[in-house]
Amino acid sequence: MPIAISTYPDTMGGGLRARVLRRCGYAAAQAAGLFALSGVLALAAVPTSPGRAALLIFLAVADLFTASVVLALPWASWETRRTAVLALPAFTFMGLSTWAFGGFAAGTGPFFVLFFAWLGLHHGPRVIAWCTPLAAAAYAAPLVASGADARLLSTTAILLPTAVGIGLLISAQVRALTEAQEQLAFQATRDPLTGLPNRAQVMELLHGALHRTRRTGDLLAVMFIDLDGFKAVNDTHGHRAGDTVLRSVAELLRAEIRAGDTAARLGGDEFVVVLETVDSEASGVAAARRIIRAIAHPIPVSDSEVARVGASVGITFNLDSSTDADAVLHEADVAVYQAKNAGRGRVVTYGNPAADGVAEPTGSGQQAGRRPRLE
Repeated sequence: MPIAISTYPDTMGGGLRARVLRRCGYAAAQAAGLFALSGVLALAAVPTSPGRAALLIFLAVADLFTASVVLALPWASWETRRTAVLALPAFTFMGLSTWAFGGFAAGTGPFFVLFFAWLGLHHGPRVIAWCTPLAAAAYAAPLVASGADARLLSTTAILLPTAVGIGLLISAQVRALTEAQEQLAFQATRDPLTGLPNRAQVMELLHGALHRTRRTGDLLAVMFIDLDGFKAVNDTHGHRAGDTVLRSVAELLRAEIRAGDTAARLGGDEFVVVLETVDSEASGVAAARRIIRAIAHPIPVSDSEVARVGASVGITFNLDSSTDADAVLHEADVAVYQAKNAGRGRVVTYGNPAADGVAEPTGSGQQAGRRPRLE
C-alpha cells in the first residue's frame, strides 16, 4: 500500500505531521501513515500492527480531524458526486474504518453499509462524517487493547461505509452549489442596495413586455424616475442616509405598482417603472403622479432626522410597434430630462405633437414626430 507523508506544512495534515515528528520521530509518523491528498484531505491508516492502544487514540483524533476537514472542504470545485468519488484513489477511504481483527464478524461490513446509509438518508451527511471514525474506533479499540493481531483490509464491505458518507457529503454540497449558482444568478440581475431589478434585468423584462404587447395590442407605459434633491440629502445627512432614502423609494415603488408590473433601479437616484397594461395614457400619467406624491413624503433616516426628496417623471408609451426596448427607455429618459428642466416634481409625456415649447430631441426613425408634453 502506498504511504505518503506531506512535506508541506501548509497542506492539510501538515500540522499533524509536524506534531508527530516532534513527539515520536519520523518512523512513528510513517507507521501512522499520514496522508496529504492533493493538499486537501488528510487521512490516517495503519499498515502494520500498532501494538499499543495509545497509537489508536492518536489515530482516532486524526480521523476525527479528517471528518472536520471533510465538512469544510471546498466541494464547489467538484463538479459531480460521481466524478468526485471515482477520482479518489482506493487508499483514500482507508482510515480507522479499514481495521479488522481476529474477532471481526463477517456480518459487520453489511451492517455498517446499511446503518450508514440509513444515517445519511434520515439525519444528513454531516452525521455520516462524524460517525464513520467514531464507529470504527468503537469496534477496533477493545481488540487493540487486548493485543490482538491487526491486519489491513480493503474489502468492499469495509470501504463502502466511508464511500457512502463521502458520496452523501458530495450530494449535499452539489445541492449547495446549485443553490449558490441560483443565488449568484439572482444577484447578477438585482441592485444590491434596493433589491430591485437592475438595468440588465429591466431591459430584458421590457423587451419581453414589448413583445407581448405587440401580440395583444395592449398599451404599455414606461416611466423614468429621477429623484429631486437627492444630492442635498447626501451632503446634509451623509451617504448612509442617502442609501436609506433609496431603499425607502424602492419600497414605495413596490407598493405603488401592481403585480406583474416592474420597478427597477438603473443606478444612482434613477429608477424605472414598467406598467405592462394601462387603460389609457391618462391612467399612466395618473400612476406617475401618485408615485410623485408618495415619494414627496418625509423619509426617516435616523431616530431624530427625516429627509425630503421629490421626483421628476418622464413617461412614454408603446405607440409605435417597431420601437425596441432601448428606444423606449431613451424616450422616457428624454422626457424626464425635460421634466427636471421645467421645474421638477412634474410628469412629462413623450411623443405628443401638441407641444408646449419643449424642443424635439435629436434622433431619427421611430423617434421622429414625437415630442415631450408637460403634464
